[in-house]
Amino acid sequence: MKATEGMFDESVVYVTKQGTQVRTDGGRIVVWDVDGDEGELATFPTEKLDTINVFGGVNFSTPFVAEANEHGIILNYFTENGKYRGSFVPQRNTIAEVRRAQYALAETAELEIAASMIAAKVRNSRTLLARKGVHGTDVLKDLGVRATTVSTKDDLRGVEGEASERYFDRLDETLTDGWTFEKRTKRPPEDHINSLLSLTYVFMKNEVLSALRQYNLDPFLGVLHADRHGRPSLALDLQEEFRPIFCDAFVTRLVNRGVITHDEFTADNHLADDAFKTYCSKFDEFMQEEFTHPYFEYTVTRRKAVRQQAILLRKAITDELDEYHALTFSKWPCAWQLPTMWAKTRTDGVCTVHYSGMEPGDSTAYSRLMCPKLSVSSLRTNWNRISSQPMEIEFGFIDSVSLVKTARLILVPSHLASNPMFCELNYVDLY
Repeated sequence: MKATEGMFDESVVYVTKQGTQVRTDGGRIVVWDVDGDEGELATFPTEKLDTINVFGGVNFSTPFVAEANEHGIILNYFTENGKYRGSFVPQRNTIAEVRRAQYALAETAELEIAASMIAAKVRNSRTLLARKGVHGTDVLKDLGVRATTVSTKDDLRGVEGEASERYFDRLDETLTDGWTFEKRTKRPPEDHINSLLSLTYVFMKNEVLSALRQYNLDPFLGVLHADRHGRPSLALDLQEEFRPIFCDAFVTRLVNRGVITHDEFTADNHLADDAFKTYCSKFDEFMQEEFTHPYFEYTVTRRKAVRQQAILLRKAITDELDEYHALTFSKWPCAWQLPTMWAKTRTDGVCTVHYSGMEPGDSTAYSRLMCPKLSVSSLRTNWNRISSQPMEIEFGFIDSVSLVKTARLILVPSHLASNPMFCELNYVDLY
């Protein structure tokens, strides 16, 4: 098989090469170079796919569309620059019982679900800022509490609007030198960060749309966003909790690591062709990265997490769950609770600390712990023998992209914490 211009995981394909056609051949889906002479660019097993995203001058053959309908494959259309245009939804993708429950959902139930989503968005906003070293976000904490106590949707929209404004006021502090962000602008975005944010929100909306359709929810009937012709209100509702911790985190990663530079934008703030292909590839990789789900407590990819939230939403709507459990990230992920931490001392008082859970996909991470007064044997033996009070340690490390980072480690003895192995890391760039 030739190298493909599309990116493939177990279920989603992106086709960005212009002048290609998606067709079917012998039970497989084929991407074919129609305008050029390269012929077959990629081939995928039909039964493994549930979504195909095409950009710009890519078309589908009529037999393939029939095959997609039969196998329940959703087809999403975008402009070459990533603006969403529409979708083909397979005929079988409806279940009357689920839709009937969704359409009959009471106003109070809608408000409860919406409040959970917005409270999670505000919590995740604080989490992203904290992981990037941005502090002093108590006003967001207060707004998160207010989101759970509102009595009307209009009140909830007011809380969400204020929280978004406060959050975006601090987003500039998460960016590396050479990048700035003043305010959120769209249609059109007025700068490169806003362009990346808008593009990522479109991509995430498509992930949510696909998930809702797979689990037979009507994406156009929302619980918070107002109904409007052609507007997928429920997808926009569910997307809220993913915006800061998935979308905005992805954008800051792209620019802070130099994956995308200012030189790769056109005059109208769109990504140039090659940069857009890089963006698509990196987004797909990002959605395939794994983390420990805070509700289910097992490892999932981000893409699977989105689909799990669609399942939880459906169960809340159909009364299989008493309430909707939004995807909420606390300040530090479970991977940083270091129960297997060990250290080696050196004569100059520098310790080497070894533990798991640095970056998604990394098996180990190494840090040089600068703390001559710390007893290494105590550290290795039991947290409780370190001190009767919490101990703060400054240390640095080199992460998976060879960037020097710093962090603050707080060790808490068992009589001050419910978990005697607990530690807090004031860090960083995990997402």
